[in-house]
This record gives sequence, C-alpha cells and structure tokens, in this order.
Amino acid sequence: MASKMLMSLSIWKRIACAGTLLAAMGLAPLEVVDLEVGPELAAITTEELAAVVQAHVPVLLVDARGPEVYAQGHLPGAVNVPADQVERLAGMLPQDALIVVYCGGPECPHSLLVGRWLAAHGWPQVLHFVRGYPAWQAAGYPVETESGGLMKAGPQR
Repeated sequence: MASKMLMSLSIWKRIACAGTLLAAMGLAPLEVVDLEVGPELAAITTEELAAVVQAHVPVLLVDARGPEVYAQGHLPGAVNVPADQVERLAGMLPQDALIVVYCGGPECPHSLLVGRWLAAHGWPQVLHFVRGYPAWQAAGYPVETESGGLMKAGPQR
C-alpha cells in the first residue's frame, strides 16, 4: 500500500512539473491519460505542443515510430526511438529533460510504450502527445525529413 502511494506521489509530482511549465506559458492544465499498464503519463495537445516549440522551451521530442516512417517526416528536431529499441537507445536521452513522446496518433501504441518505459526507468518528465504526427501535420505545423529539410504540411499557419 505504501509503495502504491509513493508511486502515486511520483506520478503527481511529474504531472505537476509539466503542468507548471505549461501554466507558466498560459496554457490550460494537462489532461491525464489513464493507462491500462504502467505509469500514467500527462498528455499534451497539438496546440500546447506548438506553443512550447514556438516559445523555444527546452523540450526533447521523441518519435516512437519506426525509422522508415520517421525518415518520411517528423516533428522538427525529434529523435527517433522506436518502441522496439527503447531499451537500447534510451541512454542517449538526458534524464533531466522534458520529454514529449509521440507516434502515429491515438491508434498507435508505440508512444505509450516508449513513454511508459522511460517513466518507469528514471525519466521523471515525460509527456504524451496522443494525437501525434498526423495531428501536427494536419494542423500545418512544420515537419522535417531525414535529410534535415523543413517543409510545411496541411493548412498554412
């Protein structure tokens, strides 16, 4: 019971930290995604993430999709950590960074797997961009290709 309470406190501490960052930027409080297995992750919306990126808040974007899909387009500056390689690649991610994980949208489980793994293994500030790359692209925010080129997608902003 005490162990469960401590884990709960850890989760709320993480959510509060992320919530404080977004609140300081004048953004709405975070919604908590209740996961079936593993730690809870705080969610970030497309608009909130765009505000964070545009304000140049230090954030590490983690694309949990496979390398082929990542190469076709990803959020600017995102690193590729496919779900099936998270244990091998996690060491390259700073543990004190605010991390936003995403993948191919709400139907794609990869970002949840990566986010849960990171949260359970010492990364205290992990947010989940539930709507993922498709929502970012559809909103017309810039995307980057493997060659490093930026391109606009969807409606112009």
